Amino acid sequence: MTTSRRPRDPDQLRDMVREGYTHVVEERSASEAGRVDELGRRIGYSDDELGAVPEGANLGVGCGNPTAIDRLRPGEFRKGNIEALPVEDESVDAIISNCVINLSPEKERVYREAFRVLRPGGRIMISDVVLERPLPQPILDSIDAYLGCVGGASLRAEYLETIAKAGFREVRVEREGSFLGSISFDDPPVQEAMERLGISEEAARGYADTVSSLHIFAVK
Repeated sequence: MTTSRRPRDPDQLRDMVREGYTHVVEERSASEAGRVDELGRRIGYSDDELGAVPEGANLGVGCGNPTAIDRLRPGEFRKGNIEALPVEDESVDAIISNCVINLSPEKERVYREAFRVLRPGGRIMISDVVLERPLPQPILDSIDAYLGCVGGASLRAEYLETIAKAGFREVRVEREGSFLGSISFDDPPVQEAMERLGISEEAARGYADTVSSLHIFAVK
């Protein structure tokens, strides 16, 4: 996949995100299982949890373990567009997300949808990344940075305010850490992205250090 500027149209951006993560899946090999498991441990998954993941499902692209915030009971899972959930109003108890909402070009809509489908007292458990300070515009405009969960990240205060404006209460950060610790600069896709952006590893580390990984809990 060649690099390009980040499109402004939400549907085009979603298509590029799908293409980008399809590329990640296609490039992963069985020999990388140990490395992605180590990345999983860094962001909060236990060995038992990693062992329960079907072979090939762990791509090493998360930023936390949202299920560590609160326990879930067995039940059905639903799949759909996060900006338009195929779920009835006030019909679910919990929503979890692992480093996905930052990829949405319509974050306010995502949280309004989450609020709509949750029952009163339902909760969200979110692992996501936020910016501690603005990034340079060329980085924000890069699709590589967007797919790396950096270009689409919001500033911390704006992100938490978006959740509160959707109607959630008890919005709190349960845990946080530097996003830098979840990145492997030896990962070929990361090296390819740095090459396309024309930046050194030192510069990439500096940009990544402006990003924090948050584990967020909130209640409807």
